Amino acid sequence: MNRYQRIIAALLLTMSIEPAFGQDAVNGEDVFKKCRTCHQVGDAAKNSVGPILNGIVGRPAGTIEGFIYSPANKEAGSKGLVWSEENFSSILKIQLRLCRKPK
Repeated sequence: MNRYQRIIAALLLTMSIEPAFGQDAVNGEDVFKKCRTCHQVGDAAKNSVGPILNGIVGRPAGTIEGFIYSPANKEAGSKGLVWSEENFSSILKIQLRLCRKPK
């Protein structure tokens, strides 16, 4: 496991997520409202602040054509990080915590 994978793994282990995001389409749509500020999905999706998320499961990290990724993201993909439902959900944990607005 390379340095970036260890860092990502450590971050993922420290976060928690609301149960069953992947199995609850209605909840998923609601959760995605927070994500669509930066990401798009669907046939007409285009890269924005973040890359499109179509077909993310099974895709190596940092590989959407036309999107400028961080060096760490590109390196993680080149060293074998492939998005799965599990590791993508783990990243969502981090993103959801970072994107929450203070009350």
